[in-house]
Amino acid sequence: MEKQQLAVVTGGAGFVGSHLCERLIKEGYAVISLDNYFTGTPDNHVEGVAYRTGHTKDIAQHISETPDIVFHLGEYARTEKSFEDVELVWDLNKTGTFAVMEFCRRRDCKVVYAGSSTKFADAGDGRDQSPYAWTKATNTELVKNYADWFGVEYAITYFYNVYGPREMSGSYGTLIRIFTELYRNGQPLTVTAPGTQTRNYTHVYDIVDGLILTAKHGKGDGYGIGADQQYSVLDVANMFGGEVVMMPERKGNRMTAGVDNVQVKALGWKQNHTLTDWIKQVKAEIGQVQKAEQRVLVFSTTFFPHAGAAEHALCDLIRSMPNVQFDVVTTKFSKDTMGDECEIPNVTLHRVGYGYKLDKYLLPFLGA
Repeated sequence: MEKQQLAVVTGGAGFVGSHLCERLIKEGYAVISLDNYFTGTPDNHVEGVAYRTGHTKDIAQHISETPDIVFHLGEYARTEKSFEDVELVWDLNKTGTFAVMEFCRRRDCKVVYAGSSTKFADAGDGRDQSPYAWTKATNTELVKNYADWFGVEYAITYFYNVYGPREMSGSYGTLIRIFTELYRNGQPLTVTAPGTQTRNYTHVYDIVDGLILTAKHGKGDGYGIGADQQYSVLDVANMFGGEVVMMPERKGNRMTAGVDNVQVKALGWKQNHTLTDWIKQVKAEIGQVQKAEQRVLVFSTTFFPHAGAAEHALCDLIRSMPNVQFDVVTTKFSKDTMGDECEIPNVTLHRVGYGYKLDKYLLPFLGA
């Protein structure tokens, strides 16, 4: 009987890492995740995975087992934010990765390193455009040197603008996630100038396919896992639709992506998902939620023409939500009161029974 292989995934509770863990379990691996939960979350935990909490610089303390392979994904992974977090970037990406390479050397196991495609951007100038890009680019040199110096078996992959289920929101969110949240909330999509910068947006499932193939069959550098289609940021905004607001250009804002997926395709990889299909799916799901939430039922003892401060406040609220239909159930206070006199277009009145004008004040007081 073939021995079960053990895989370690750093960053296994994160966006890409959790999907990788899920796939490895299905492939029959025993899986250990090491994550400091900086951007990872227990919500991403996968059944069957052994979770260890800690920094990659302490990997040897947290993992006493000897794995067959280490997938090193657990690094700082945002370009523009890295200018604010430079000490953290160094701690996670340099100190942590050095410890991971020492771990692989001493345990004699293969490492699959998740490099960054930023180093190929703008004809190679991208490697020095941000603290994040530089640490990732120089880490690929460290990995290769460990192979030359100590014989560590390795394969280096490069991710291209990953999107898909379990993306995190907030300041560390991807462009696709940020646009999704803005679209969901009916807010303008913010595009960093000039908007013509291009990217190869790649579904996380395709990324995981490439990682598995590279782990099994890849050796050396150059396994770019990226979609064939290239879109500008404005192209993506237009796919979502709605108002676009241009924002000032920021440091580290590369203009091109420079995708090269030839080597991973030679291993049998192919792109199975497209950004256009994903955005259509997201918009359809958001539309279903909005459709389900677009009607509000209001019970009011009185409504116009017999109105007070509370009714005026309700009308102000209704006017501020023109896309929501309000059904107001109220009373008739005289036989002359009509049921359709409200001038607000998104209100439907349903008048039931008869009452007295004082009921407006007496019924709430009496608890009726």
